Amino acid sequence: MLLHGGLLRYPHLHFVLLTGVSKFSQVSIFSDLNNLDDITLDPKYVTLLGYTQQELEHYFDDYLSAYCREKGVQREALLTEIQTWYNGYSWNGRNRVYNPVSILNFFSKRDFANYWFSTGTPTFLIQLAKQIRVDVSAFEHKQVSRLLFDSFELENMNIFALLFQTGYLTITEVQRKRSAPYYTLRYPNREVKEAFVTYLLEAFTDNGFDEIQTVAETLREHLEDGNLEEFIQGIRAIFAKIPYTLHLEKEAYYHSLFYMIACLIGINIELEVLTDKGRIDGVLDFEDKIYIIEFKYGKPGSDSTTLAHNAIQQIQKKQYAERYQNDARPCVLLGIGFTGKEIGYQLVENE
Repeated sequence: MLLHGGLLRYPHLHFVLLTGVSKFSQVSIFSDLNNLDDITLDPKYVTLLGYTQQELEHYFDDYLSAYCREKGVQREALLTEIQTWYNGYSWNGRNRVYNPVSILNFFSKRDFANYWFSTGTPTFLIQLAKQIRVDVSAFEHKQVSRLLFDSFELENMNIFALLFQTGYLTITEVQRKRSAPYYTLRYPNREVKEAFVTYLLEAFTDNGFDEIQTVAETLREHLEDGNLEEFIQGIRAIFAKIPYTLHLEKEAYYHSLFYMIACLIGINIELEVLTDKGRIDGVLDFEDKIYIIEFKYGKPGSDSTTLAHNAIQQIQKKQYAERYQNDARPCVLLGIGFTGKEIGYQLVENE
């Protein structure tokens, strides 16, 4: 925040830049510091904090060249990978900057890693997500109004406002509706998304970080090989460790768990994909195949295999695969049924 005025007790301070994760402008308890100019969304300062792409390539040119020589990679491929991991912070949906801490760590360690973990565990945010039972897939593409950024209520904190302030979400698009701006929020990059989703899955399932990372790699291999039985067994193992107190008998709960698992596997997953005949629950995008997924939820006592069969029938009836008919990759239809911690599935190769 850019501050001016209201500093009569500090005559030697003419310009103060205050950064932090809590917005307290116009809060009465700060009677001596209440004339603040919040520049968070000010277009003049969108690249003030963070490295732009031009700055990265100019000021770190020697480091980039040294990394390419050491690892035997092409410069453009390296820049693309760095961008995927550490770029993405934006305050207007157009200009994006890199996290300086992550960039400095990367060039120091000469390794792609999730340095976001070292910034501290977001315990409060995780507990809030569990308390309000938010659908965590909403963090991928959330639209909010400008009022969200102007709110400050200690008794009723908005989780999306907090995630934006703490850097877990950023602005990817700005649209004007009825003359008012609306902002689309999502994770800024792979590093932040991987860190936060890992924390979420650990909290929601009581699986440890090491277990989650090991299982995620194994699950990816099963999907790439088309070994669905082993893939489902791996998910069952994760679900088996969910304490009774954390388990929720709601369809959105299972959607969230599957979404988090897919994110950590490193697969490009799209949720709620629209077609002209309906809405696909999920699409997993591989180089050699596309999984079209439909989830079905039933109360305990229901047959999960029957639910999975019903899911396949819905995919076929609504012809979801038509959306990808111009794609050379084959579509694999996957129906998944949840009943409590029981999981059933059915797989069909689309003709």
